Amino acid sequence: MRCNNVVTLAAPGAEALLGGRWVGARVCLGHQCAAAGRTLRITFDRAALSLTGLPLNLPTLRAPELPSSLLEGTAALRSGSFDVTYLSAHVRITRGDRQELRVYVRASDELVEEPE
Repeated sequence: MRCNNVVTLAAPGAEALLGGRWVGARVCLGHQCAAAGRTLRITFDRAALSLTGLPLNLPTLRAPELPSSLLEGTAALRSGSFDVTYLSAHVRITRGDRQELRVYVRASDELVEEPE
């Protein structure tokens, strides 16, 4: 199973400079995901950055994949587990293995492109 954390950033006021176009960046962090009961375990394995709204037609930038020899033994550093304490169609609240509380809100029903 896959899980993507997507962050969209906007450049405030840039639309005034670029003829009303929204300008921003979208960062997508890709993870392998495993569920066991109420617990999710994610392991980071890829990233992508795309810029939108610029007059240039820039491609999505993808972080290079690390050789498997460098990834061996690092799963614990790239992983985290979360216990789901509340879940609905639009909200998920979790408590992480580092005791952080996270609230996820689905912005829309649109599907987000997965980094390759």
